[in-house]
Amino acid sequence: MRTAAHPTFERLRDDDATGGRRDALPSQLEAPLSLPLVVDLDATFLATDCLHESLVRIVCHRPLALPLLMRALLQGRSRLKATAQALAPVDAGTLPVRADVLRMIEHEKMRGRAVHLVSAADDAAVRAVAAHVGCFDSAVGSSGGVNLKGEMKAAYLQERFPEGFIYAGDAATDEPVFRAATHAILVGPAARRAARMPGVHVAGAARSPAFPVGAWLRLLRLHQWSKNLLVLVPLLLSQEFMRPASIWASLAAVLLLGLIASGTYIVNDFADLRADRAHPVKRARPLASGALPILQGGVAAVLLVLLGLGGSLALSVPFAVVVAGYLVLTLAYSFGLKRVPLLDTYAVGILLTLRVVAGMALLGLALSPWLISFSIALFSSLAMAKRYAELHRMVAARADRPTGRGYAGRDLPLMLGFGIGWGLAGLLIMLMYVNVEATPIGLYRSPQWLYFVPGVVASWLQRIWLLA
Repeated sequence: MRTAAHPTFERLRDDDATGGRRDALPSQLEAPLSLPLVVDLDATFLATDCLHESLVRIVCHRPLALPLLMRALLQGRSRLKATAQALAPVDAGTLPVRADVLRMIEHEKMRGRAVHLVSAADDAAVRAVAAHVGCFDSAVGSSGGVNLKGEMKAAYLQERFPEGFIYAGDAATDEPVFRAATHAILVGPAARRAARMPGVHVAGAARSPAFPVGAWLRLLRLHQWSKNLLVLVPLLLSQEFMRPASIWASLAAVLLLGLIASGTYIVNDFADLRADRAHPVKRARPLASGALPILQGGVAAVLLVLLGLGGSLALSVPFAVVVAGYLVLTLAYSFGLKRVPLLDTYAVGILLTLRVVAGMALLGLALSPWLISFSIALFSSLAMAKRYAELHRMVAARADRPTGRGYAGRDLPLMLGFGIGWGLAGLLIMLMYVNVEATPIGLYRSPQWLYFVPGVVASWLQRIWLLA
């Protein structure tokens, strides 16, 4: 009997039409319809792991509950999964589903084959996903202190389906289940390893790249490293660019800040997982879409931050102190400040300014109140222009859902006033510097040419706000 149309099916068909995942699973299983199809949940039906999803939400949004997780871990992995699910239930409506596996399930259901969801994930999470999708005849997960994984899952399935079953799984721990199954559907990593195991009858495989370069590049957001070129501003303004040592140190600083920035971008993606999946564009991000596993993203974030901090300390202690402050403010922004109206834009302005301050600290230069105040004003204006444009699009689309930033449509005039005001303040600071300091002390041979710079900046800001 054909399964009823469900929003999840329609969304995945839409994803396919726009270039979604297309893997080589069989269009029809060559096995008797009397054999049930048993599907694993984590990294098989879903392109993510339910336990990792809950852990990320707890770390990002309920860190005070971490002692409860540590206590549960001492009582066994099944207890850990149950506790994590209770503290941060998975949102079945937004979890990324593998389109190829879902199509296979729908086709087999149409042919009359029974399909069951059996997973080592917590039983409540498994049942929540099954209830949301509505295409499984039954759903069973780990419960009662029993971790339904490996040999335990194989024994359970053999007892429940003595006449045989087809099993679709992904992990190396599924090898006992593959051997016990009449037919095996290999998904992801399992497709590379289990395909070579003796005694496994492979009915289909959906191989995934061992190292998806494109997904990693999108996750690290290397294009955002251009912001780190602000570290070079003090090098240019102080005329230290004549010293090779200063040049190489500044370039190293750009690289180290890039590593830390990429690490914090990953953390920010973790904090925004649910919001990104509800967004029409951001749901394609590597972690939100399941293109990269959460565990790998977490390890990458830690390594990038540690490498950046260690390298900064080796390069210059004052520089490392500023970088540490940048890291703390970035994490505060990811975990809360970005949801506080106006304060979020000030935080962005300070974060960009800290890159300039880091360049001063690296070269041992005295902090310039002119440069720092101008940077804060200019970057705060730019941050507000971005928020203004986002909110304006939401209002134009008559969206009644929140922006996730704490703003509402009625805030548009206020943001416009503050944003343009910050921009004008930055221009005023630049003009005062030219008149009060640069011209009287004779730092430049032809200071009149300096007035050209505020004119260019003013035109640029006007263009940005006109577009916003």
